[in-house]
Amino acid sequence: MRKCLFFLAVAAIGCSSESSTTSTTTGRPTTTTGSGGAGGGTGGGGAGGSGGSTGGSTSSGGSGGATGGSGGNTGGTGGTSGGSSGAAGKGGSAGSAGGGTGGAGGSAGGVDAGGKDASGGSGGGTVDAAPPTDVTPEQQTACTNFANAFCDRLQTCSSFVMSVLYGDVATCKTRWVLGCVPNFNLPGTSASAMRTSSCAQALPNLACDKFLLGDFAGTSCLAGAGTLADGAACGDDAQCSSTFCARSATSHCGTCSPVTMPGSACVNGSCSTTTNTVCPANTSTCVKPKAGQVGAACVGQEECDVGHQVGCNTATSKTCIALTLSSGTCGANNPLNPTSVAVCGAGGSCSLPFAGSCKAAAADGQTCGTADADAHCIQPAKCIGGKCVLPDPASCK
Repeated sequence: MRKCLFFLAVAAIGCSSESSTTSTTTGRPTTTTGSGGAGGGTGGGGAGGSGGSTGGSTSSGGSGGATGGSGGNTGGTGGTSGGSSGAAGKGGSAGSAGGGTGGAGGSAGGVDAGGKDASGGSGGGTVDAAPPTDVTPEQQTACTNFANAFCDRLQTCSSFVMSVLYGDVATCKTRWVLGCVPNFNLPGTSASAMRTSSCAQALPNLACDKFLLGDFAGTSCLAGAGTLADGAACGDDAQCSSTFCARSATSHCGTCSPVTMPGSACVNGSCSTTTNTVCPANTSTCVKPKAGQVGAACVGQEECDVGHQVGCNTATSKTCIALTLSSGTCGANNPLNPTSVAVCGAGGSCSLPFAGSCKAAAADGQTCGTADADAHCIQPAKCIGGKCVLPDPASCK
């Protein structure tokens, strides 16, 4: 659960600055990308996956913009090129054998959904979509319980984010199980069925404001320290002694790195979730999420109350504006200085930043793209090499 719910919504609403991942094995929801953000303007992302903020930032990948979502796939981010976040089910349709390579130091990566340079993450090995073969019944049950608790809480706290990311609760639960089971039995991991079950028990009692901002302090939903030292290849936060596996938006593999604090430089376009820090698209500095209201100043979707349909106009006004769920036409309500943006549901993308139409998300293994109008993946899958690829953290070496 590498990313928080808040981040998931970001992925789904505007540009995806990171693929929403969560250390599902530890119960720690992580941010995910959404689709469509308050977008508009040139190259900008209309709601529904196309460019996140109004007027401009381009979105690729399943989810992006507004903060408030949560989620994220469990895989690490490496440096493979092109991916955009989103979610995809494990085992789905093949997920492109071999996925993209993360290679030592990561391959170039290109530009991620929010226009952020994905400069390949360090570390990372090849990623394929092979489902784990060593998951025990206890671990499977723990993931199911976690997915049920997480998605039920998301529906209660923000049916808007639920609709934007997954479309419905059943799909949410299926995707979170797929993102959870690969994180067990990894080298150095502290993740366990007991810890995941403990997180599942804590989620129903977590206040919505904390849940939507990814503030899981004091709960077992935070990743526990693993045994891998900084610099080691990883696919999940719980493998690292620092509790931070720095993964870019274009790979499932990354590198164990020191945790970040507000004001720290982003690492591979990401920040550590155990310290509740995020790296907004088009920025290079970690910040803490906040629930900014309409009119409040913002630097990215993570600083607006996406859970309550408020996103960031990062292109022109640099203020939070209203978000709506598209019922047909998507995008900004004004091409120059929008006051609201209609985003697409179920991980869909918008064909144009203004007066566009929604396009359905790509299934696991199907063709995807990182441009605003391309089909995006559904978490925990990422668009790697032009295909929606499921995470396989065990391959990150």
